[in-house]
Amino acid sequence: LFTRAPDAAEWFVDPFDGGRLLPPEAATGLLTAMGVPETAHAKCTAPVHAACVWARMLRNLRAHHRNAGGSDDMARVWENMSHGLVEVYSVEAGQNVGGVH
Repeated sequence: LFTRAPDAAEWFVDPFDGGRLLPPEAATGLLTAMGVPETAHAKCTAPVHAACVWARMLRNLRAHHRNAGGSDDMARVWENMSHGLVEVYSVEAGQNVGGVH
């Protein structure tokens, strides 16, 4: 059915298409199609720390829950889960904070 990629291969996850896995050529092609200049491709495809992914997911869940008219209690659950990841927000902005890269 499918061929497993070598462990050293670089793949990207497209969060806007159900988590579809993209090889590098497809990822850069998608960036080009979206109008992202080639000079910005390296920054857009740079690895991120797992804590950055977790912080982003929690912010997205909190925002989705609030926008969907969910209870304040559930929105606070997502917000409370992100405590301790405050340093990560600075990392996402390109700053090295507290040894997190």
